[in-house]
Amino acid sequence: APAPAPAPAPTTDHVVAPGDSLWSIARAHQSPGSDIDTEWRRLWQHNRDVIGDDPDLILPGQRLSIPGPDAHPADIEGDHR
Repeated sequence: APAPAPAPAPTTDHVVAPGDSLWSIARAHQSPGSDIDTEWRRLWQHNRDVIGDDPDLILPGQRLSIPGPDAHPADIEGDHR
């Protein structure tokens, strides 16, 4: 019998509230041992289809997926803020 497919990395959703920023959301869901700069960029890359090209422009009501600690989006380059 074939081996079962590996389970996807666990995710959690976060609905953006007034005053939220990617930094504050990433900090609230920060993986142990990670730095916040890497975390907010990872959060942005993971949700770029929702957020778009400007990580400073998130809107109340947007539903963001918080990547699990094993999720590694494609390369995160430069400071896009």
